[in-house]
Amino acid sequence: MSKYLEDKYATVPFAPARLPFFYGWIIVFLSGIGILASMPGQTLGVSAFKSHMRDALGISDVAISTAYMIGTILSSLMLTSVGKLLDRLGVRIVAPLAALIMGLTTFLLARCDKIAGYLSRGPLSSEMSSVIVMTLLFLMLRFSGQGVMTLSCRNMVVKWFNHRRGMATGIMGFLTQPGFAATPFFFYLLVESFGWRRGWEILGVVAIFIFVPVALLLFRDNPESCGLIPDGRKVADDGKGERLHKVYRQYDLPETRRTMAFWVFAGPAMMYAMFVTAVAFHIESIFGSVGLTRTTAFASFIPGCIISMILRPLFGRLADSVRLQHILRIELLGLMLMMLGVAFLGEGVMLWVYFIGGGIATALFSLLLSITWPTFFGRDHLGAISGFAMSLMVFGSAIGPWFFSKLEILSGSYRLPALISLAVTACFLIASLFTRNPQEAESEDSSQEVSTVG
Repeated sequence: MSKYLEDKYATVPFAPARLPFFYGWIIVFLSGIGILASMPGQTLGVSAFKSHMRDALGISDVAISTAYMIGTILSSLMLTSVGKLLDRLGVRIVAPLAALIMGLTTFLLARCDKIAGYLSRGPLSSEMSSVIVMTLLFLMLRFSGQGVMTLSCRNMVVKWFNHRRGMATGIMGFLTQPGFAATPFFFYLLVESFGWRRGWEILGVVAIFIFVPVALLLFRDNPESCGLIPDGRKVADDGKGERLHKVYRQYDLPETRRTMAFWVFAGPAMMYAMFVTAVAFHIESIFGSVGLTRTTAFASFIPGCIISMILRPLFGRLADSVRLQHILRIELLGLMLMMLGVAFLGEGVMLWVYFIGGGIATALFSLLLSITWPTFFGRDHLGAISGFAMSLMVFGSAIGPWFFSKLEILSGSYRLPALISLAVTACFLIASLFTRNPQEAESEDSSQEVSTVG
């Protein structure tokens, strides 16, 4: 098998098949490292720098939110094509290139006001120059970090596992969740200790000189190119496991988009991305509007992430033995609790409603985003399918901060956008009651054909 360009070098500098253990578990760990390395491109990371860049540029909160929205939308339009490229080149080539782009972008962000000042010497106003510069830099940052690096690492794990796909993804989430919990506060301390310019530069050095070499040496796209099989060995299966894991048909992207199942699962992912990105981007304002401090705002990610860390391996194991529609419904209920917590945020009960709902939703969002597409539509076109799904999610994350900014100006609080988000999420919960895995329909068709022939 030599489907991917990287397959030619799968045994360089070492052959994973010669190791005394299944290399897929190393892939789980490495994928977790890759997702954590993408944090400068995630909203959780950007939020610690946002106010400093805004003040240095001398622009409004709406202006920088607009630049973030446009840059993220533009990046989302590129992800389907990148997914197809990932299907051809493999993660070992794509992920290091994305990390290199992200690292270089952080060095430019450290000088964003100087670049904008140089551009404003021409016919453009200072504010317009700043918005253009930040739009382009956010485009590069979100495309490489949130988009390509995350997409590549998630796809790598699900290719290395089949029957244990949920468990492997859950373990990866368990390993990465402490990093997600600590990132906002760590980046906040980084900025407070070294300044926002030096903070961006430190993150760039880590991406280019640490992560890129690690990915080039250790990443492998799939087990087959290494002379291995998913899960490391044949897994004894009962009838139920056969129904849940067997792929009867490999869907391409156009076929996938015509199924109800894709949209019922992709829609909530987009909704989650929109809401969580908006909350993270405006975390200081949201908490400040109800009298909570800046330190409390950035530390607020920790309780939910701890809850998520505990739940991920448990739900990951569960996802290997139940229909994913059930997992989706639990995620949507968690997301609705989180939205309710933001709408009525304050010290006490509602703050814990926000924590608990966010922990449940975060645990299951990442799990479903990783395992749904290969389970429902097969692996042959996984890059294209997951790339398109990621583009929808990134689009949602793009409009979230802008949506919250506009409605906060109109209504005077963040309650209205939170309640609107809650209503839309409830619609997806209802829709989940009427969807099923497309492979189940293919299984029934195959059974009918066999029965007819018999």
